[in-house]
Amino acid sequence: MEPKNLLSEERLKYIRFRATLPVKFRFINKSDQKAITGWQDAITQNISVTGTCIEIKDKADNLLQKLESKTILIELKISLEPLPEQHPASDASSVEIIGEAIWNKNSDVGLSFYSISSNGKRLIEDYILERLR
Repeated sequence: MEPKNLLSEERLKYIRFRATLPVKFRFINKSDQKAITGWQDAITQNISVTGTCIEIKDKADNLLQKLESKTILIELKISLEPLPEQHPASDASSVEIIGEAIWNKNSDVGLSFYSISSNGKRLIEDYILERLR
């Protein structure tokens, strides 16, 4: 994975697609990228090749402060298989990403992809393009 913070102008080039996808996530230290929490479940609200918004039910106050101070990142495993109430995907794929919180409000956290493989980016692009047809 290549570290890259895709913000502002580059972020605006890509479609943010509304999608409810299952996510496994955990908080990691930004400095050494070691886990500071166990894996938890969440869902996406939307996704693009540069970021996503996920709904996190339980955010401890100290983690919120660390998110805001940008001292922690969020490691994600996003399944590109929709939840059952949506139409089925053509193939079950999972993308591993490291995201940086750009904003958070209530249970939603907006993430910019800090690190994503070129294959992960391609899988997300394919997922979005297939559903826009």
